[in-house]
Amino acid sequence: MELVEAIGAKVGQPVKVEFYSWARPFALVQADSRVTVAPLTRNATREAHFQWLVRLYRQQYVFITKAGKPPISSIDEARKTKKVGVLRASSTLDIAMSAQFRRSQFLEASSVEAGLKDLDGGIVDTFYGGSAICIETIRTTGRQPSDYHIGAAMGGGEIWLAASHGFSENDIVELRSAFESLVKDGTYTRLLKKYELPE
Repeated sequence: MELVEAIGAKVGQPVKVEFYSWARPFALVQADSRVTVAPLTRNATREAHFQWLVRLYRQQYVFITKAGKPPISSIDEARKTKKVGVLRASSTLDIAMSAQFRRSQFLEASSVEAGLKDLDGGIVDTFYGGSAICIETIRTTGRQPSDYHIGAAMGGGEIWLAASHGFSENDIVELRSAFESLVKDGTYTRLLKKYELPE
C-alpha cells in the first residue's frame, strides 16, 4: 500500500487506506464513482466491473506453509496436501483445478488474512495465493515473514490499482505518469526490495 500512497502523494491526492474482506470493496466500487481498490489481480471475470488505472506489479501465485513445516517445493508435493486455502473469488482455484488438483482439497477464505488464520491454526496445510499480496498481508497484520515458507510457484497475475467507473482519461494519464516517475526516481525498486519482492 506504500506504493499506492506514493502515487497519491505525487498527484496531490492523499490516500486513505482501509482494509476490507473481498465482498466489501466490490460493493463500494459499485456504489461510489470515486473508489479505488488495491492490490487487485486483473482477470476476465473482473474486467468489466472496474476501471484499471495503473499496473503495479506482476506476482506469482505460491504455496505458503508455516515455518515449522517443510516448504512445498513442487506442484506434485502441493497436490498431495490434504487441505489448501485459497481466496474466495480469486483466480487461484481455477488455476489449481486446471492443474489436476481435487476440488475437495480446497477451503475458500473471505480474505487473505482469514486464509492465513486458517494456516496458523492448522485448518489448512498450505495457503495458495499471490506472493506480493500474501507478504503484504503478513506484514500489515503483525505477523513475521520468518514464520512462513514461500514455496513453489504455479501461475501468476498482474496486480493493478483499480477503481469504480468515475475516473476520467486525464485522471488515468496523471496516475500512470505518477507511477512512471516513481519507477524513474528509484522509489519503486526501493519498495520492492523493502518487501523482498523480485523486480
